[in-house]
Amino acid sequence: MGATIWFHIKDNGEGRGDPADQMTVLYLYFDPIIDCETPLDEVIDVIKAQGDKPPILMEIMGGNIQVK
Repeated sequence: MGATIWFHIKDNGEGRGDPADQMTVLYLYFDPIIDCETPLDEVIDVIKAQGDKPPILMEIMGGNIQVK
């Protein structure tokens, strides 16, 4: 059985004055409720229904996230 891994990334740019990039913790699902096309609000509803806290974007400690 496959698993879905879900996380949220925010690329805030690369300029000297740009804020740090951000990401959430990873959520792992073994149920086909969530896939890569599930809207964010539905993902948050499923996470809450499972008793988990909704994802919170946190600044990465170093480096640069590049979304392509």
